[in-house]
Amino acid sequence: MDENFIKTSILKIKEASKNNKLIIFVGAGISANSGIPNWGSLIEEMAHDLGYKEKNISSDLFLKIPQYYFNERGEKEYYDKLTKIFLSKKFKVNAIHKEVFKLNPTHLITTNYDTLLEEASLENGKFFHTVKQNSDLPYGNFNNMIIKMHGDFEHKNIVLKEDDYLNYSLNFSLIENYIKSLVSTNTVLFIGYSVNDPNFNLLFQWVKNILRDHFQPAYLIESNKDYSRLEHSYYKNRGINIIYSNEIENLRSNFAFEKSNFRGNKLYDILSYFNSFDEYSSFDDLNKIYKKIEAFESLNFIMPKQIASSFNERQTMYDFYGNKNLTVFKEKNELINVFLNSENYDDRQREVFEKIINILKKSNIRGISDNKDFEYIIETSDEYIEEITEKIIKSDSFISYSEINNVSSIIEVDSYDLLLKKAFNYNKNGDHYNAYKIYRSTSFKAFHDKEYLVYYISEFNRKHVGNVLYYTNSQLSEEIFDEISSINLEDIYYSLPFEKRESLKFLQELNNFNLFYKNQNQLTKEVDGIKQTKRSYESGGFSFNNSLEKNYTIIKNIWFFIEMNYLCIDNYSEVKNLYISFLK
Repeated sequence: MDENFIKTSILKIKEASKNNKLIIFVGAGISANSGIPNWGSLIEEMAHDLGYKEKNISSDLFLKIPQYYFNERGEKEYYDKLTKIFLSKKFKVNAIHKEVFKLNPTHLITTNYDTLLEEASLENGKFFHTVKQNSDLPYGNFNNMIIKMHGDFEHKNIVLKEDDYLNYSLNFSLIENYIKSLVSTNTVLFIGYSVNDPNFNLLFQWVKNILRDHFQPAYLIESNKDYSRLEHSYYKNRGINIIYSNEIENLRSNFAFEKSNFRGNKLYDILSYFNSFDEYSSFDDLNKIYKKIEAFESLNFIMPKQIASSFNERQTMYDFYGNKNLTVFKEKNELINVFLNSENYDDRQREVFEKIINILKKSNIRGISDNKDFEYIIETSDEYIEEITEKIIKSDSFISYSEINNVSSIIEVDSYDLLLKKAFNYNKNGDHYNAYKIYRSTSFKAFHDKEYLVYYISEFNRKHVGNVLYYTNSQLSEEIFDEISSINLEDIYYSLPFEKRESLKFLQELNNFNLFYKNQNQLTKEVDGIKQTKRSYESGGFSFNNSLEKNYTIIKNIWFFIEMNYLCIDNYSEVKNLYISFLK
């Protein structure tokens, strides 16, 4: 198998995950590692009870034997048998479940009857609405779902025997149609199935028959069989790309289960490989570094710790004192390499390098060092900080109240910075209603243009300006009141494509005000240091620390962040307390 095919397939799957477009079908091969019998074992046990002598039951009997059992023994004994097999003991979530959730699927569709996926989602802090029957579908209160397309024991609607499959469209009409829409518009990954699995072939054929030419290319992880060129080609022509575990070079053996569990260990290994796969492995250091901080480009000022976190906060530290450097403690670091090689860049590389420099300037970062003998000074960093300080202090640098255009023409404005500035000024001048209207239009425009950072900041401001309107303007229309009440920043954040969420994690700190609480704690710590120095001087002693200078840097950074990114929150006690702490 072509190594590039495997790499490309993994990248496609990860890209779908980042864009909230990954649907995972979960088969019995996952639950089997928790000790739950697979379909074949279930059929064999039923066949034994019915007096079948054959050791190897053909696949064409896999639906008939449960039907014979039901016809022969009746509904009660049929469900008693299933209950004995599946519910006789407590089964536990296994390591593969955890790896599945690390793939960040939008929805999970399973043919399993157990509750292990639901339990695993809670253990991993993921919130999924579980759909077990048609009536569950309209009441999903989360963006993600676990769809048990073959029912469960609670509702006694398990799909197993021939009649269940024949009547599926009647009994699961809503679920069937919903799965159709999901499969036709998303990337599908089958995990816990094998191409020899009758359940998989029935499921795959069912999907193909429904969607015909609209079926999106899907992927199946095969951990039980060696690569077969004919088999791979056969299924690829039918829309399934099989990824064989034995074709992945240097696949690490983790032994998540006992060594005798070959299939379970292989499945875990390949999922672990997927989750740890470096999608930027083909990038050079320059482009890797740029990708890590690219999301901040639309901001006018960035908190330096947000930049440090992007490069790994444990290995990178921002100096709040004299030189304002970003210091890297890890040897052979990509960030250091970018600046070490800066004199050798061609025009294309120089363009990317300048983008990195501009982002660092916006973070009050004046240089990069390796804590030894290397230091790169960003020459114009001070000029940028002086410029934005002047913009904030000089009121005439902002658009004046009288200069603001008619709100109705907002969609024609190309500059998002200008739109956010306009709304910010309306709010500063006490005209919260017009500010709210601009934010509403800006949010619509930014979402349409996929400018997700601008979209979130606009919605953040719309929420907070809306709150002021809600409590101060009794003449607002009921429609506006309802709008304001329905803005949920948490939901807005989690509705963003996964890739954008990952790069914009700092927005959560903005939403829950942790950004301000953290800075408040820093300021309090430094104020205590200043008080200690004062006491030492007063008692005739001597003490030295940089707490006062650090306080200046902390408060300036938070001030820049609020004012230059046009955040309408200066009326909140959390922000006011920061300034009061600094003044004290």
